[in-house]
Amino acid sequence: MQDVFMYIQKLIETLHPFGDVLEVGFGKCSEEIQKYHPKSHTIITTDSKAHSWAKKHPTVKIVDDIWQGALPSLGVFDTLFFGIDPVESPFLAKMKYSESDVDVFCKTVTEKEALSRFLSELEQNGQIDLALKEKMIKKYHLSHEKPPAAKRSGQMLDFLKHCIDSHMRKKSRFSCFLKSELDDPQFFDEIIVNPFLDYREDGRIIVIEKLG
Repeated sequence: MQDVFMYIQKLIETLHPFGDVLEVGFGKCSEEIQKYHPKSHTIITTDSKAHSWAKKHPTVKIVDDIWQGALPSLGVFDTLFFGIDPVESPFLAKMKYSESDVDVFCKTVTEKEALSRFLSELEQNGQIDLALKEKMIKKYHLSHEKPPAAKRSGQMLDFLKHCIDSHMRKKSRFSCFLKSELDDPQFFDEIIVNPFLDYREDGRIIVIEKLG
């Protein structure tokens, strides 16, 4: 899982959060964003453990909702990060993980239901075996969740379009985990060649800046 952590660190470093930050999802990226001492850090998440974590970070505000419900009532932000489905990244999809790798990762994930689905997905993909999955489920007191039947496409693009229209100011920046949506012709037409956006891609990392 060290590759995952390095990817997250590099992703947030490239985004370089500043000002008022909006993050969808809660986890390792939340910790990384805090290292940049944002003016405010709003996190949309249904993870109950985020509230206790936020008590240690005075600039953090937790919005207990899904982004579709929360976004209309929120304001304008300088930095936006869509932190859903980190394992969708193609470069992670075929990696084999050892017990120590998985154990380290499990300690960093606070959403138990999501963690259980993730372990089931790894087992389904042949990245871990059934015995290791069951060991982690028992160790971390997880339920047996089925992996998603199919990825929901369009979430990130929908979120980004809403934010461009109503929640980003000039020079605001956006990033996310690398997603299959980036290959969608709609993403190319509406984002990559949009003259009002600066789209930058560096390997597995993208940053989008609003120009006007």
